[in-house]
Amino acid sequence: LKTPDRGILAIRRYLEGDKLIAVFNFSETEKTVGFGNEYGAFRDLMTGEKLKKESVHIPSGGFVWMGDDFREEI
Repeated sequence: LKTPDRGILAIRRYLEGDKLIAVFNFSETEKTVGFGNEYGAFRDLMTGEKLKKESVHIPSGGFVWMGDDFREEI
């Protein structure tokens, strides 16, 4: 996926109706990215927390794995 920041890598994968978006922050500061063009809502697959697709926070050197099964609006 394209992101406005070169320190962020975002990957989207689909399998049998499920979606995974993995976002990695390679910079020295926390970053916020948005995925407003994605359908549905997201859930952090590590914590179960609901996420707003317009403002996903990724800690410095961290990552977020988000899931969306297209069947539930979170």
